[in-house]
Amino acid sequence: MHRKVRSQGTIRDRVVTHSSSGSQANAVPPDAGPSRAQGMTLTGTSSTSAQSGPAESYATSHARAHEKAFRALSSPKNKQQMTDDERKKKDPDETQRLRVKVNNILPEHLRVKSYPISFDELRRAIVLGILELEEEAESLDRREELQCKKLQALQGRSDANQGVIDEILTVLTGTEQMQDQQIAMRDLSIQMDAEIRRLRAQNARLR
Repeated sequence: MHRKVRSQGTIRDRVVTHSSSGSQANAVPPDAGPSRAQGMTLTGTSSTSAQSGPAESYATSHARAHEKAFRALSSPKNKQQMTDDERKKKDPDETQRLRVKVNNILPEHLRVKSYPISFDELRRAIVLGILELEEEAESLDRREELQCKKLQALQGRSDANQGVIDEILTVLTGTEQMQDQQIAMRDLSIQMDAEIRRLRAQNARLR
């Protein structure tokens, strides 16, 4: 009975000794220094940084790209381009209705004949039509001004001619007056001759 207990104690000592040896083998030796422990810590930190680094870099790049895109969209030039694009995407039926309204105003030779037509083409045609109408109006103004100058010249010539006509009429009137006076004097002379002949005849009867 005593022998059996001893053998169990020996087995127990061996198990404890083996466990202690395993624990010491897994433990960090005292002379290993902090470098090994720190190396293990740094290795873990580096692994963590390596895992978090790409994520942070991707987030930063994404934020910068988003900010750059926002600035580009907010620029006046891009807003104008967006406005032009929106105009280009307008309802074609609305553009055609506008074309009909413009054609009802423009003269026949300036009306937009093409169908269908984009908004930019219609706007270009309207601008060209306005420019042509302005040139035509200026040409008419110049022509009217030239006609006014011609009319003024003709009026001046007419006034001058009228003055000449008046002078001629004055001369003719004076001539007529002279002729009338001559006729009156001739009639008076005839009457005097007749009166003289009558008096002579009367004297002859008295004798």
